[in-house]
Amino acid sequence: MKLLGAHNTLTAYSSIFDRKKFLRCQSKKVGDLYRCGVKVFDIRIHMFKGKIYASHGGANYKVNVSEIIRYINNLPDPIYIRLINEDTIQNSDYLEFLKQAKEWIKLYHHVKWQIIDSKKVWSIYYNEFPHETQYNLYWKMGMKPNKPKPYADKYNNENFEKYRDSTSGIWWFDFI
Repeated sequence: MKLLGAHNTLTAYSSIFDRKKFLRCQSKKVGDLYRCGVKVFDIRIHMFKGKIYASHGGANYKVNVSEIIRYINNLPDPIYIRLINEDTIQNSDYLEFLKQAKEWIKLYHHVKWQIIDSKKVWSIYYNEFPHETQYNLYWKMGMKPNKPKPYADKYNNENFEKYRDSTSGIWWFDFI
């Protein structure tokens, strides 16, 4: 099985403050990504005082995460969500994150889930993903990972050729 994944899916939405240009990894919103062939969505959140925030590093995004997940659940193909507790820069309530993740797993049966309960240590709490190799094609060793757009501009064509020629794996891209 070969699957196209959108790394940091929700970064195409408006940022709550002006660091978005540095922390943006997608320019297309969820529906457009799906129409481009994406079947795996990387959704990063942090929980604070009972509220859900779409996050990437120190940026939060103006998007209703619950509505996005409901939308993804209603797509016709088999769909996968990697839900990550974004706990590296911002404080995220671990127990609230797990409570929310469990609620979404119960509500949305069409989605196959992978729950990463801590980005800091990349701890997999729950996994329904196929046992496929995951290829992270959004940066290379030795490059600054905080510059996703220049990397995508330089390497996406080459990396998409690798994806097209492959027969299996989950292939994560920025700027699809």
